[in-house]
Amino acid sequence: MLKPNPKPSDLFSSFRSRPFTRSVKGAFVPLCLVLVPSCLRAFVPSCLVFVASCLVFVASCLVFVPSSSAQSPAIGIAPTQLTSAESLQAVIDRGGPLVFVPRGNYILTETLNLRSDLVLHFASGTTVEAAEGAFQDPRDCLIAARLTRDVELHAAGVVFRMRKADYRNKEKYADSEFRHALGLFGVRNFKVYGGVFADSGGDGIYVGPFVAGTTRTQSEAVLIRGVYCDNNVRQGISVLSAKRTGPEDFGLVIEDCRLAGTSGRSPQSGIDIEPEVGDVVDVLVRRCRSESNRGPAYMWSLQHVRPADSPPRIVFEQCTYSGVPPDQPAFRMTGVYSSTAPTGYLEANLPKGTWLQWDSLILQK
Repeated sequence: MLKPNPKPSDLFSSFRSRPFTRSVKGAFVPLCLVLVPSCLRAFVPSCLVFVASCLVFVASCLVFVPSSSAQSPAIGIAPTQLTSAESLQAVIDRGGPLVFVPRGNYILTETLNLRSDLVLHFASGTTVEAAEGAFQDPRDCLIAARLTRDVELHAAGVVFRMRKADYRNKEKYADSEFRHALGLFGVRNFKVYGGVFADSGGDGIYVGPFVAGTTRTQSEAVLIRGVYCDNNVRQGISVLSAKRTGPEDFGLVIEDCRLAGTSGRSPQSGIDIEPEVGDVVDVLVRRCRSESNRGPAYMWSLQHVRPADSPPRIVFEQCTYSGVPPDQPAFRMTGVYSSTAPTGYLEANLPKGTWLQWDSLILQK
């Protein structure tokens, strides 16, 4: 991997301009106003010591916390810093709960693999790109998380870009639809805040199971918020697996996202929810926008679900679309309505308890 040479002034530049929160409350100030004058009148030397102690106490109580936004909640822990002598992978592997990546242009020659117990914060204005000629394996992702737990990816104002045009050239690359910009496989409690995921040879973001032989470990408790998936080959976002961890939870929440320009490999949609046999999908999609994709804006593809599987629950709320091609539906449902039963019946393969919802339209079995 090539490493940038960030300027020292870039380190923590995104933090310095933000407000911080003091853990010392207003009750401490009146106390000082009462005690300090008494000390000055009686014991000036002792008072100076007392005031100095107060200042040290106040300073020790200051907690530096970046202000929160709609896409990135506050972080208040000391980060591991990326240096010019390290690759992104090396600094992630080095450990520590928070890794801060200064603004720069990072070229990856191989997949960036994320570990568990990680808050990865990229400075706004950063780009992470696939190197020319790299990612030759048909299933290479730009960034991947496999069986990881408790991860947050903060990427507001950051671009993750692959090389779609190269991957479509069969003289350079083996044909594939699985070179995803971000691949999540059997993850649990994984959150993505912001970021542009573009020009992949598969999906902008893929959320699915981790497959080992006949075992499929489901992804659980995933949040994708405020991302922009642009010009990917197969889908903006593909969902195969999303298992909820509690009765009131969703296994995956996708909100305030934009999906645009998908083209190259069917179905070429903005969001496709398509579980395989035995997979669990419990998904909420809200306030998203699909724009100018070659295929449908949104899709439910449930043809692989079987009666013994966990019933799917898929909810779309306040989602919009534009630029749907004339030969494509805005919303495609596959494996939902029965072709043999009377009109309006759901397919026999769908298990009892299936819940499919688009705003106020509900299909239930």
